[in-house]
Amino acid sequence: MQVEASTRAFVMALKVSGKNYSEIADLTGLPKRSVRGICDFAVNKGFDADKRPLEIKDAYFASQVRGERKRSPEKKTAVRKVAAKNKNVVAEEEYEEEEEQKEELADDINEDSAVV
Repeated sequence: MQVEASTRAFVMALKVSGKNYSEIADLTGLPKRSVRGICDFAVNKGFDADKRPLEIKDAYFASQVRGERKRSPEKKTAVRKVAAKNKNVVAEEEYEEEEEQKEELADDINEDSAVV
């Protein structure tokens, strides 16, 4: 879920003012887990709720970019093999469904021909 920087700052303002995660979630409409993540992210970036005056930096509220997991070359190869295998399985299933539909259509045509 992408959350605007202003909303992140608002979440931290509410947290500093003494609101708990549930109250903040109710006020903002964000899931409680997201609220907790926003607070943890800001603290990890250096936000100090006890410092007065509060120090507000854009870095505390920047969007959290998810990094791609780093995989070893062996793991990448294994993942590609599984993906290719799954693709083949799906193709086989689609082929079987198509053949079943053709057989049903042929049966229907044969039944219609026999009735006439």
